[in-house]
Amino acid sequence: MEKPTITVDLSGEQGNIFTLMSEARAAILSDVRRLGFQTQKSREEHKAHAEFVAGRMMHEVMQTHTYDGALAVIRRYVNIEQKGGAPME
Repeated sequence: MEKPTITVDLSGEQGNIFTLMSEARAAILSDVRRLGFQTQKSREEHKAHAEFVAGRMMHEVMQTHTYDGALAVIRRYVNIEQKGGAPME
């Protein structure tokens, strides 16, 4: 499955690591809704998996000691695109 993409302004308030973590979590969870699973069981299983993945990402971010380290963790889970369309590397 392709990673979801978040579009943020890293130079502004959206560059705050907690804001980025929240945006990434929301993107991971909304990906389940976007995929539109057919059965209730499938939807619940994918929702639970998305919650697990989002929780794991948040835990890993909280274990880092630098902004760049936290950003690298978030990038493993979502694509980050700078507002204006430029992908972040």
